[in-house]
Amino acid sequence: MKLKKIATALLANAIACLPSMAATVYEKDSTALDIFGRIDASYMNDHAARSLRGNLRSTNAGGDNSLLNSARFGISGRSRVSQSVQAIGMAEWDMPFNQNSSASVRYMFAGVNAQQYGTLIAGRGNDAYAAVAGVTDIFDMLDNESNDYYIFGDTVPGQIMYSLSALGWDARISVQSAVENVNGLFNIDSGCAFSVATRFKSGFSFAYGASYTDFSYEEGQGDMTTFFGGMYKRAQKASDSVSESEYGLDHHPSYKVNKGIALSWGNLGDGLYIGALFNVTRYKGLPHHLYDYELATDYTFSSGFEIKAAYGAQLYNGDPVIEDLTVGLAWHPVPAFKIYAEGQFDLGASPSKLYGDTWIKDRALGESRFSAGMRYMF
Repeated sequence: MKLKKIATALLANAIACLPSMAATVYEKDSTALDIFGRIDASYMNDHAARSLRGNLRSTNAGGDNSLLNSARFGISGRSRVSQSVQAIGMAEWDMPFNQNSSASVRYMFAGVNAQQYGTLIAGRGNDAYAAVAGVTDIFDMLDNESNDYYIFGDTVPGQIMYSLSALGWDARISVQSAVENVNGLFNIDSGCAFSVATRFKSGFSFAYGASYTDFSYEEGQGDMTTFFGGMYKRAQKASDSVSESEYGLDHHPSYKVNKGIALSWGNLGDGLYIGALFNVTRYKGLPHHLYDYELATDYTFSSGFEIKAAYGAQLYNGDPVIEDLTVGLAWHPVPAFKIYAEGQFDLGASPSKLYGDTWIKDRALGESRFSAGMRYMF
C-alpha cells in the first residue's frame, strides 16, 4: 500500500510524479500547484490493529476490533526555470489514526527536473531501492510483513536521490544522511542505494537494486537496543536469563544490506498485473541472511471490481519466520471512491526463531488479520 498511492511511472515507483487523482488548483506563468489526498474508514480485527500500531510505533492506532479513521493530504508544485529545467516540490501528510495529535510527514522534498539530464530531489521519501521492493505492494491496508526493507516504515527523511530515464532504462541512486528515531525506533548514521529497471514492449518489467544502511547508537537507543537484542538473542540462542534490552547493548549490527530482483507484468489497476520479488537481507553479526520471497497478482475488471492475492515468506536459516497469504476484493463504483476487504492469513510460520517477544507482540507476527473499509480519493 506504500507505493500504490503514487502514480506508477515504472515498476510501481515514481517518487517525483503526482498521484493519479491530483487536481491542478493553480496554474499561471509556468507555475502549477496540485492537491491530492484521501480519506479512509476501515474496520480491523485486533491483530491487524496491533500490527498497524507496531508499524507506527503508536499505542493509539486502535485495537480490539476497531473502526479506524485516517486522512492523507498532499500538495505538489512545479515551475519552469528554463526550456528544459523545472523546479519541483512535494509534501504529503498523514493524519493520525483516531487521535488528536499533529499530522506526520510522509513525503517532503524539493528538487529540479532537468528532463533528459535526470531529476534530483532532496528530503523525505523513498530511496532508490524502492523501485525494486515496491512491485508486490498491491494492498490498501494490510502490508506484507515479510519484506525486511520496510522495517524502517513507509518513507525515510534525509534522502538525496538522482534518477535518469533514457533508452528504455530507469536508473536511480540515493544517499541517506544521518537521522534519528526513524519509525520511532532506529537511528541511522548514513546509507546509500541504487536500482536499475527497464520495461519491455510486451509489458514485462525487470529491476535490480541494493541498499546499505549504517546504524547509529549514540542517542535514544532504548527501543532499538531491545529490538536488536531480541533478534540476536534468538539467532544466537542466548540464555533466557538475559533480557532483550540487556543483550542488545553488546549484540547489535553496525549495518544492514538489502539486495533484490523484481519482475512484473502489466499495469496495476488496468487488467492483469503480476509482480514477483526476491530480496536478501544481511545484518552485520547475524549468523545467517534473511531471504524474502513474494508473489502478487491483481486483476481489475472494466466494471470496477478488483481481486488480488499475494504470498510472502521470510526465511531465516531455512525456517519460515514469516509466511502469509493475503487476499483482497475491491469495488470502484467511480474512480474517486472504493470499497475494499482484505484478509491476511498466517501459514504456520515461527517468528520466535528469529524475533524477540517484544517485536512479535508489537507487529502481531504469526497472527491472521482482517480489514474492510471505504476510501474516498481526491
